[in-house]
Amino acid sequence: MNVHPIFVHFPIALLSTYGILELIRFKKITSQAYWFYIKATLVILGTLAAYVAAEFGDIAKGLIVNSGNRTLISNHENWAQNSIIIFTIIAVCYAIEWLNKATLTNFKSPTIIRIWNWLTKIQHWIIDTPVVIILAIAGVIAITITGSLGGTIVYGKGNDPITDWIVSLILK
Repeated sequence: MNVHPIFVHFPIALLSTYGILELIRFKKITSQAYWFYIKATLVILGTLAAYVAAEFGDIAKGLIVNSGNRTLISNHENWAQNSIIIFTIIAVCYAIEWLNKATLTNFKSPTIIRIWNWLTKIQHWIIDTPVVIILAIAGVIAITITGSLGGTIVYGKGNDPITDWIVSLILK
């Protein structure tokens, strides 16, 4: 039984919502204390759910016997991995910031303190600059491509003109 389609919708919903929220830059909203935690929760849970969906995707790949779709499946898998990498970078940055806000980083070792300070600088460079917006947009684009390829694997070509167009761009 292929349960990959059941699990794949959670990360798509969570990460797409996160991507949209990352584009909202109104001071009245972004200055609210809860805004950080909403985005952090969406991207962290969405990324964890993406890893689960990817594992079930590996299982589903073994269930498909039609070798004519191997190129399509391979591209789908590659774009899913790209999506996961992009959102993992963002999720780790949000997790670091969350731990710093919660003051859960009371390290004793000077080496760990140096490493944590270095990670915090990288996290600030990503989260506190337009880099996070670029990554969020890239992630949503990667999810869209992944979904288009996945939809074509399941339903074939000709079911959706936008999906067909995306697939034709990717599989030139």
